[in-house]
Formats: sequence, C-alpha cells, structure tokens
Amino acid sequence: MKRPRHPLITTLLIVAITVGIFSYLFHPDVGTIKLIINNHPVDNSFIRFAAIPSSIIALLLIGILAFLLMMGMGFMLFLLPYSFRCWACS
Repeated sequence: MKRPRHPLITTLLIVAITVGIFSYLFHPDVGTIKLIINNHPVDNSFIRFAAIPSSIIALLLIGILAFLLMMGMGFMLFLLPYSFRCWACS
C-alpha cells in the first residue's frame, strides 16, 4: 500500500503554523504590551493609550497602500496585452 503524498505547500504550512504556535505559547513576554521610546520603557498610561490608535492608523495606511499597489499591478497586467494587441494590429 502506498502512502499518500502531501504537496510541499501543505507540509510547509503545517510546519510554519506549528512553529508559530509553539513560539507564541512558550515566549516569556506573551500577554504583555511594552512601549519603548528612546530605549527606555514607558510607564505613563496616557502615552500607552495614544500608541494604540496611532499604530492602528499606520496599519490601515499600509493596508490601503498595499491594496492600491496590487490593484495597480493588476490593471497594468490587464492593459499590457490589450495595448500590445492594438499596437500589433495597426
């Protein structure tokens, strides 16, 4: 009887998820939020509170820019064969 072969991507995903779970579970700083400014830990709660919205805004901006980049590349890949067809037929 032959063993079923798993695709490489499946094996890679399983190993990556396992390593991620174990590194999260056994890390000593799990569950703590530390904010460091100029190599000094910040204990002021107002500055910690202000860091959360600014990080969310930065992540949203990065996500919007990544989305626009992917849409732009997709549009270019769509227009490239169309423009080549128009150039070749004329």
